[in-house]
Amino acid sequence: MGRTARTKVHRVNETGDKPEGGKDDAKEPRRQRFYAKIALKGLQMRRHEALVFLRVLLALPGPVFLAFSIQQYFDGIGWRVFVNAIFCACVMLYALSAMSRIPIDALSIVAFSELSFSGIACSDESAFLNAFGASGANASCPAKPHCGYRTYEDLCQAVQYSTMARGLSIDLELIHFFVAISWVVVSLFLLGTGRLRADNGYSHLFSRHMIVGMLLCLVQLMNMIFSCMRLLLIVPRLQSPRQADYFEREDSMEEELPLFCYSSDCIFYHLWGTVCLHALIAIVFNFDFLAKYASQLGQLLADRNPKPNTDEAQQKELLDQAIKKLRSQGWDDDAPSFYFIPAEWVRACGTKSLPRMQTLHKDGHLTKMKIPLASAFREPAFCGGGIMANILFVSHRWEVPAQPDVDGEQLKAIKAYLEAHPEDIKWVWFDYSSMPQGDDRTVMEKAEFQLMLAAIADLYLTANVLILLDGSSASRFWPLMEAWCSMQTVTTDGLRPAKEDERRYTIKCIHTATDKHDGAGLVDKVSTKTSHEMFDHLKKPDVNVTNAKDKEAMLPVIQKTNEHVIEMFRKQREPRPASVQTLAEKIDSWTWVPYGMRE
Repeated sequence: MGRTARTKVHRVNETGDKPEGGKDDAKEPRRQRFYAKIALKGLQMRRHEALVFLRVLLALPGPVFLAFSIQQYFDGIGWRVFVNAIFCACVMLYALSAMSRIPIDALSIVAFSELSFSGIACSDESAFLNAFGASGANASCPAKPHCGYRTYEDLCQAVQYSTMARGLSIDLELIHFFVAISWVVVSLFLLGTGRLRADNGYSHLFSRHMIVGMLLCLVQLMNMIFSCMRLLLIVPRLQSPRQADYFEREDSMEEELPLFCYSSDCIFYHLWGTVCLHALIAIVFNFDFLAKYASQLGQLLADRNPKPNTDEAQQKELLDQAIKKLRSQGWDDDAPSFYFIPAEWVRACGTKSLPRMQTLHKDGHLTKMKIPLASAFREPAFCGGGIMANILFVSHRWEVPAQPDVDGEQLKAIKAYLEAHPEDIKWVWFDYSSMPQGDDRTVMEKAEFQLMLAAIADLYLTANVLILLDGSSASRFWPLMEAWCSMQTVTTDGLRPAKEDERRYTIKCIHTATDKHDGAGLVDKVSTKTSHEMFDHLKKPDVNVTNAKDKEAMLPVIQKTNEHVIEMFRKQREPRPASVQTLAEKIDSWTWVPYGMRE
């Protein structure tokens, strides 16, 4: 339909002779044209299938919302989803009913609507077909008579109705888009961001950026109402038959509804203008969050690129500020947070030694847990069933300043222990992999390191401890301190040496160490010492440490460990108001959050 017949033209050369060559030369151009036609048809079929897929995709929100919301409705939640889904489904069915008389293929609707502005009438069939053949509508049609329609009249009516049908599809998309976005925004307000709270008098909703966002939402609501009204007018017009003289008018193919332009440029600006307006609303509503995150990003960049002239006093001030910030974000000295490696991941670790903490954090292999010390002291690991029963703390010596496990012997020993305790241990703490390391630490990482360091002794006093003992561990500060803590039992009267049935430590000799000499010697050296005796021992100059500042920071902690334990139990015995639960009562088992989430 509308395609002009093509005649074969034999070209001649400049002398007027027929072109040279035999039958094979004559067949070659025909073969090329044949393959070109096949390729063109294949391309048109792929375009057609893609557009059909897009149309189906646009029609899916209604049924999907409906199915999901029915399930949510009967569960007693999600009533907003249910109402929105019913609305979208009704609008979609109402819009699809308009195409029952004259269906228009998605591949042709744009070209048809552009042709409808050319000012031709159905009464002049020859003029219409000439205009149709010269337009893009002819190329978009399948290779069938009348472009696949039964008669010429059906084809002409399809061209006339295409402007309204195209506007109908745009309205349907805009309504679905608005309803879906509105549901997401309202759900975030009520369930996600927690902004709609009566306890603050809804004061946040009256901030400047929220008021601007509400005004933009009002504009978009008016736009959606206009689309709804236009859809209500278009559907009856597409469903109703027309008089014969209607199709004889030359201006009948222009748009029939006011206040809207049906051309491709108008539709492009209208559709994408609506999308941009929704994006602007999202930015305005979350302006406070974006400003906060931008500030945090700026602080992070400043931490990673400190000014070269920053002196030690300024660094200390920055560190103090970072510690205050961590405390304001939820750090609790009575329930410190530590990073742990899942035992299953350690068992399957394929590297020579455990990676650095920052690497594990970046790859998502760390879990941040709050350890309530009240529960830990009340039920140390040997009790079984407490919060410390499934944690393994590893005590080891750093073999070189930058790497604790040079040849992988420590990781092998850890894996062997985990294989021997497949059900007991769920989490592993290894300082190199569980605390921020290196000179490239940010200020916030240094602050977190300091807070963890101050609380680490309490965990060695209550958790399962694997002591990786080598030939020089007996002269190292951290291995001696950690071994002493693991051999003590916390009581209401302070510390005392652990009995055999209270044993929480396991000694694994590596490198040149032996159980008879080094293992037994370590137990004899530290197991029965008091906190003051251990302080005197650790402060000796022949007890070495990689970082001298660690020794300075931890010696006062060791000296006052006994008093600290007594104080922790005293806090648990103090009466509290009935409305206030202790931390131990609130937490039946440990709580955890992924690294990076605010506590």
